[in-house]
Amino acid sequence: MATAMLPQAWTVALAAGSGRRLSSLTGGVPKQFWRPEGGLSLLEETLARMESLAPPERTVVVVDHTHRRHIEADATQPRARHVLYQPEDRGTGAGVLLALAPVLEAAPDAIVVMTPSDHGVADKVCFERGLSAAVYHVGRSGGAVLLGVGPSAANEDYGW
Repeated sequence: MATAMLPQAWTVALAAGSGRRLSSLTGGVPKQFWRPEGGLSLLEETLARMESLAPPERTVVVVDHTHRRHIEADATQPRARHVLYQPEDRGTGAGVLLALAPVLEAAPDAIVVMTPSDHGVADKVCFERGLSAAVYHVGRSGGAVLLGVGPSAANEDYGW
């Protein structure tokens, strides 16, 4: 990724989804912890994509309290120092607020890159280029950037 690690940048991966819609495909494992063909989980891939923005001590992962066994089996810990367990499913908004607590405590002016952890990225170079441009824009002008990727086709196996 072209963006060098920024001292004020934090990364957040939202990984608290239950994975009910795809449980028949994933064998009951929430999608973000599923390892298609024995490879990396989608959460591990997400954290790897974000590594150049912030080190593990400035990386937060939010999971459901029932995901503890998946986190312990995943290689998430080396890539994220802050793993926060939601005590109850209260939706994405609550997960976002929970994730921001350690960021606000440590660095209230931080640039925060927040991403779902259950999305695959086919064109990593394009994704990283867009993310780099967004981080650069926020660093220069403040505000917020919503980075979206249009689907190339429907893929009902993955929830859309």
